[in-house]
Amino acid sequence: MHNFADAGALGAAIFARWLGRRAPTPRHTYGFKRAEILAALLNAAALLAISMLIGRAAFGRLFHPEMVQSSVMLVAALIALAANLASVGLLKSHSREDINVRSAFLHLMQDALASGAVFAAALLTRTGIGASGLGALSRCPPAPHPCLGGGARAAGTYGPHEDQRRECCRR
Repeated sequence: MHNFADAGALGAAIFARWLGRRAPTPRHTYGFKRAEILAALLNAAALLAISMLIGRAAFGRLFHPEMVQSSVMLVAALIALAANLASVGLLKSHSREDINVRSAFLHLMQDALASGAVFAAALLTRTGIGASGLGALSRCPPAPHPCLGGGARAAGTYGPHEDQRRECCRR
């Protein structure tokens, strides 16, 4: 579900960038530039919603841990990390000039950090730490990650929201 939300957010960003570049018409005398602001707002709202869902799942796992397959987790985290870092690299040069691209860039940057946290958790499950009784890492390594990742995502949406507010109120 997370990847579908990411694809939707990036699709909205691309569509809004295309729409925002269209010339004004007699009916739309200001053009479509505000579409980019709305897409950035949608992206930030999606980050907040995903943060809440991740936090809810993490809270539930703290009380009802599940066994995880660290090998699958490790491979999935590496693939996600590579894809997110590649996407961040593509958007970095344009992230300062366009609020919409910046919002997508921050979204992907947070996804890359989350993938790194999942990779670290998968590595920890393969060590003796998880099975030593020091924690429930062998049973539920993602639980600490979503709590921290969800908080980081929620905090990371402040900048784009503030930029959107300024852009919308600009005369």
